[in-house]
Amino acid sequence: SLGASWGTTHVNSGMGFEVNVDNAFATSNGVRPALATDMRFVYVFGKQRLQPFASAGVGYFEYVRPFGFGRERGLAPVVGGGANVRVGRRWFLRPDVSFYGGHTTSHGGFRTGIGLGFSW
Repeated sequence: SLGASWGTTHVNSGMGFEVNVDNAFATSNGVRPALATDMRFVYVFGKQRLQPFASAGVGYFEYVRPFGFGRERGLAPVVGGGANVRVGRRWFLRPDVSFYGGHTTSHGGFRTGIGLGFSW
């Protein structure tokens, strides 16, 4: 899959929000192309090189059922966490784990990812 995010966090309070979009082209278990997007509130702990964070929000998903039996779409709660790891003055790596609940098991459950971020 391929995704993109945009977010902002207040430097002093650590509170912020983010918007994520993820497009899965196909998976090995027979699930066809899928699109997921979500909006989350984020809390970042501390201002060090390693900044753990927690997030919660709501997401929208849509995917084609296996063997072309229609589309599945809906809303789902999303919770997650991870860390921003500074690798330069403005660049950071961002491993995270998220749980998407409330919809079918083929797209629900845990998801992991790693991102490359830029801050200014």
